[in-house]
Amino acid sequence: MKESHDMLYKMAVVGYFTTFKKNGKQESPKFKVFVCDDDFAIPYMHIWDDETDGKKIHTCVRLDKIGYFLHTGKEDILTPKQKKYLVAFLKEECKNKRYKTNWEYALSMWNDNNTDKTQVDETSEVLDYTKLNEQMDILQDRMMMRMGRVCSVGADLDILYFMDDDAPIPHFHVVDKQTLGEHFHTCIKIESPEYYHYTIEQYEYFHHNGQEGILSDEQCTMLISALNQVVEHQFDKWSNWKYLLHAWNINNPNHEVDIHTPMPDYKKL
Repeated sequence: MKESHDMLYKMAVVGYFTTFKKNGKQESPKFKVFVCDDDFAIPYMHIWDDETDGKKIHTCVRLDKIGYFLHTGKEDILTPKQKKYLVAFLKEECKNKRYKTNWEYALSMWNDNNTDKTQVDETSEVLDYTKLNEQMDILQDRMMMRMGRVCSVGADLDILYFMDDDAPIPHFHVVDKQTLGEHFHTCIKIESPEYYHYTIEQYEYFHHNGQEGILSDEQCTMLISALNQVVEHQFDKWSNWKYLLHAWNINNPNHEVDIHTPMPDYKKL
């Protein structure tokens, strides 16, 4: 509930659109389009049904290119008709007379509310969201829909784990928190201080192909510190390392690790 209230507080509403039947009657739901002061560097906007504040339908599309942005793993996919009416709405004259179109307003609201993030060209043409490729985006972002978060590593990185992982080697992921792995992503074994490499041909969730990021010496030290930190988890006051082992075992019962496994010396990565 708090997350929903925070989003409502931070949102800059661009406007509303609906779809119509062939006889001209308005269909439900009415969609709200808005941008937020966000933690992610990738420019995007939210689209959700106004009646339930996104509980029924909620998705996000990028502002810098044609694509969905699945940052929570719970976003929905727009129908062809919804995509068509979204583009038409963005091309409409903006009620705020400082801006020519709703699209220009959306871009300006992103830039104004995210001055420390990636900025977008406010003079750019409306993106043709009718060309959103569901299959490509679902494959690209599927990993975020199947991942749980352990903790942060410094200010820039997060430690994640897969739910129901097909890979036979227990491991965890380290990604940059702003783009969730688009700028930096690596995999590390749980039982030894080694990177873990595998390919998308073997496992259908992320492009690895031996091109994973390498942690610096300083980041390795911060990684160890973060995993050693004792915090209040849902189970008890555990170290993040113990929580990682527990979370891996619950979500990957075919490849469990000993819950008392000591943390490897990740300075040796």
